[in-house]
Amino acid sequence: MIHGSRESNITSTYIGPYTRIGDQTTIQNTEIENSTIMEGTHIDCGRRITNVLIGRSVTIPSHEQNIPKGYRLILGDASKVTL
Repeated sequence: MIHGSRESNITSTYIGPYTRIGDQTTIQNTEIENSTIMEGTHIDCGRRITNVLIGRSVTIPSHEQNIPKGYRLILGDASKVTL
């Protein structure tokens, strides 16, 4: 179920179940499910995103747009990340 999405631009994207998309959000070339994407966020990463909470005005570009290549992360206590 998608909630929100007023004035959002969602193209070439799979939105799975249990997903909330905030207002004024742009999502392209991405798969998202079981997640909450808050307003003003821009996602164009060509990846699958699951089980996440993404805050307001976040930008997630494709890894191919990042030079030099690498991961930039901010992780809280007791986090677990698989790359």
